[in-house]
Amino acid sequence: MRQERLYTLVGLFVGGAISLTILIALYAYDEYLREKVETYVMFFKGSIAGLHVSSDVTYLGVKIGEVKRIEITENDARTQIKIPVYVQFFVERAFVGRQSPIQLLINKGYVACIRKPNFLTGIASIDLIESSTHQAYATEEFRGLPIFPTNNKFEEYTTLDDAFRAAKIAFQDISNFVHSQKVNGAFDATRSMAESMDRLVTHLHQIIPPTLSNLNHSLSDVSAFAGNMDHLVPPILVAFSASLKQANASLKDVSVLASNLNEIVPPAFIAFHQGMQDVSSAANSTQNLADYLSRYPESLLRGKR
Repeated sequence: MRQERLYTLVGLFVGGAISLTILIALYAYDEYLREKVETYVMFFKGSIAGLHVSSDVTYLGVKIGEVKRIEITENDARTQIKIPVYVQFFVERAFVGRQSPIQLLINKGYVACIRKPNFLTGIASIDLIESSTHQAYATEEFRGLPIFPTNNKFEEYTTLDDAFRAAKIAFQDISNFVHSQKVNGAFDATRSMAESMDRLVTHLHQIIPPTLSNLNHSLSDVSAFAGNMDHLVPPILVAFSASLKQANASLKDVSVLASNLNEIVPPAFIAFHQGMQDVSSAANSTQNLADYLSRYPESLLRGKR
């Protein structure tokens, strides 16, 4: 009975182990199917500084793959050096046997470009962006692997070393400017101006107190003059007022005289004018008589006869 129980326990243990092994194998196979990857090759134009193995490959800001290997090789004609970058994309197992999403991106005109390296780590990443010129790419392969198109435009970017180098040059230029002869001359001129201003202030400090004292005396004299004028002006104003009264009375007399003359002068002017007209008529008659006698002097003799 004991041996039968032992065999039963051993059988159960072995059966459980086999079942557990099968379950683990199924789980591993399922994970393998889910983590199916597709490998593509990329050839970039220009520098690939900052690109390393395990660098991220992103699409719309999400990591969809990574760099697995970077090699150096040559073309078929052995005239140019090439650096193939092998990239593995994480593709869902449901697309196996049909068109993959990576090939769909290629057909839509997406290309790969290298982003600027991180300032802290110095590692660059690959980003899939839509090209400005939409075109259908032909299916190309490199050693049996499909080629993913890349951006043909090479973009210069500033590295951390370049930034430090530019900052060092800028600081050196500032230092040279500060220690230049022109700046030193400006500092000397400023110092001379400050010394001149100090001497001017000292000189003014010596001049201003006597000037203020003289001004105080002048103000005292003006105040005394104003007091004297205050005593002198009232009598003068009284005499001036009396003179104005006398002038007013004289003007009244002149006004009365003018009124009387206005009544007397017009008739006298009329009589004078009439007399002058008579004198003018007599003068004309006399002149006419003289002219006649000068032309006919015998008329005087005939008149006497």
